[in-house]
Amino acid sequence: MTSPKPWLTTGVLLRFAKQTVECHFYHHSLATINVSLVRPIQEYAKSCLQVAEYQMKIPDGDLDLAKEYLERVATSNAEDVVRANGLLKDVKDLQARSQNAGTVSRGQVDVQTLKKTD
Repeated sequence: MTSPKPWLTTGVLLRFAKQTVECHFYHHSLATINVSLVRPIQEYAKSCLQVAEYQMKIPDGDLDLAKEYLERVATSNAEDVVRANGLLKDVKDLQARSQNAGTVSRGQVDVQTLKKTD
């Protein structure tokens, strides 16, 4: 068994410490750097999932970014494919619901409107 990558351990610690915003920016930075370096998705799949989940939960979250990261993981052979596919379905549902409510603006969704349709 290999030891965890130090950058993933730091992200887990931030999440455990309830440093949600810091955790998001940390994982977003990791994903952005790894994409630009054309690294294998397996090395940053968990960061992509963290970013996507955060964007789906916050008001005015960037659902296009969440979808992009989830598609990267879902179409790979990373160990998180099943989780990514489930989240991808959820983000597509959120996008469809927000479009039906007429609140989409450059990939962002108004969570207050989504709560009214539940």
